[in-house]
Amino acid sequence: MIRILFLPPFHFWYMGVLWGVTSAVPAFYLARRKNRSAGGWVTLCALTGLFLGVLSFAWVVLLATRKKLSMRMKYLRLKMEERLAEALRLPSQVGQDMEKRILMVLAYNPQGLRINALAQGLGLGWRHILSVVEKLTAQGKIRKEQDRYFFNLD
Repeated sequence: MIRILFLPPFHFWYMGVLWGVTSAVPAFYLARRKNRSAGGWVTLCALTGLFLGVLSFAWVVLLATRKKLSMRMKYLRLKMEERLAEALRLPSQVGQDMEKRILMVLAYNPQGLRINALAQGLGLGWRHILSVVEKLTAQGKIRKEQDRYFFNLD
């Protein structure tokens, strides 16, 4: 906001948008690579760039120095957000997306689950989820060892 004292109003917004875009683009790619919330980081960097200019790059540096979040931790966080949304009576992020629901259940059970236990954790029959589980196995998101399914940490 200090820039508004030195620049005419048109230049203030022009420079703010320029800073916002130049900090939001690297934040988007860094967040996706580190399994973080791309939308959240982009919004934070863009708004900071719009109003505070070069300080928005501090968020990009912070994001770059953070460790990569494992996919298992990402789905554990998703489960916590799901519980919070349920408590506050907000719409669910996961909703009816069967793949995310299966990955959430497997993230909470590192010892692995049989197909029946996995279906019971979702409140469905095993025949309903078999095709989705096979699809996730083919994509490499989960792995099968003997008769148990595990979250693929690779």
